[in-house]
Amino acid sequence: MPQILLRPVETGDAAFIHTLMNTPALMARLHQPATTLADWEEAVALWLGDPDEKGYIVTADDQPIGWFAVNDLLSPARIPYIKMAALLPQHQHRGIGRQVIAQLCSQLQAEGYPTVRLFTDADNLAAQRCYQRCGFRIIATLEEPWPDGSTLLRCEMEKTL
Repeated sequence: MPQILLRPVETGDAAFIHTLMNTPALMARLHQPATTLADWEEAVALWLGDPDEKGYIVTADDQPIGWFAVNDLLSPARIPYIKMAALLPQHQHRGIGRQVIAQLCSQLQAEGYPTVRLFTDADNLAAQRCYQRCGFRIIATLEEPWPDGSTLLRCEMEKTL
C-alpha cells in the first residue's frame, strides 16, 4: 500500500480539487454540478482565511488522490463536521478512506474536540459502512432540500473521540 499522508490545502491545490470534484462518478455520488477552476480558486482562497475550517489534500506517495475537509471548528458546542471526504475513484474501496478518517479523528481528539460528526446520503451504503467501521453511528435521518427542487434523505453520523 502506498504511503498515505494528509497535508493542509494550499493555494495551488485548486486545480487538483477542480479535477477531483468534476470526476463524473464523484459528481453523481455527491449530487454536485460541474464547477470551474475559478470556483475552486475562490473557494480555496476563502478557506485559507477561515479559522472555522480546515481542508486537507490526501496524498499517496506524494501524489494527490483526495480532498477531505472539516468545518465548525469554532462552534460553541465544539463539535466539528467532516464536510467533505472525496477520493479519486481508482483509490476508493482500498482502506484509504478509513486510514484518512482515523488520522483526522486523532488530530481532532488531540485538539480537544470530544466528538466529530458528518452527513452522508442515506443511499450511500458504502460510505456508511466505511464510517461505521471507523466508529461512527447514525444519530439522525433527515430530508434535505436540494437546489434542483428534489429532496435528499441524509444520515447524520457521530463518533465520540
